[in-house]
Amino acid sequence: MNKLMQITIVIAFAIVFIGSSAMAQCCPSKKCNSVKTTTVDKDCKNCGSSCVGDCKDLKNVTNVSNEVLIDGNVWITEGGEKYFICPVMKNEAKIEGNESFSIVDNVKYYHCCPSCQVPFRANPGKYLNEFTLPGNIIKIDIKGIKHFRDRVNGKEGVVDDDTRYFDHQGRRFYFDSKKSMKSFKKNPDKFMQL
Repeated sequence: MNKLMQITIVIAFAIVFIGSSAMAQCCPSKKCNSVKTTTVDKDCKNCGSSCVGDCKDLKNVTNVSNEVLIDGNVWITEGGEKYFICPVMKNEAKIEGNESFSIVDNVKYYHCCPSCQVPFRANPGKYLNEFTLPGNIIKIDIKGIKHFRDRVNGKEGVVDDDTRYFDHQGRRFYFDSKKSMKSFKKNPDKFMQL
């Protein structure tokens, strides 16, 4: 099997898996009174008066259609590890598979804890405009230190309080030198695909 065929199969599997798991509800046709909220709960327990049905809600799904979901606050290291930044608390964490989340317009946003869902659901725009994701972190070592690769000169460095950075299109890019950062600022699109 050639490389293109293998990649196509992997992408097709991911689309089917993500789409079916994100759209699944344990309690069919049970929805909260809010038009934009569907409850998801694997135990199907009574949630009280806020829902029409018998589901409780800790994992919120909002504005969902049959389109494939994309991750909105996730960034991936070169080693394939997925991390997220909670839009409410700004905490960073590695995705382990049991995180609470919300879905807005088919974009999945992970939260550091279930209590972050309430303010996020009330005003997602407020939180989505207040944070950036790393754009060129290549790994996080066992001490929790972030390592980056400069998009301009290719040099690797460690993120600390003195590291230069520039925010572009919701991503924070770190730089080895002022010269690199200046070059990036002049023409960011030239370096975005590296």
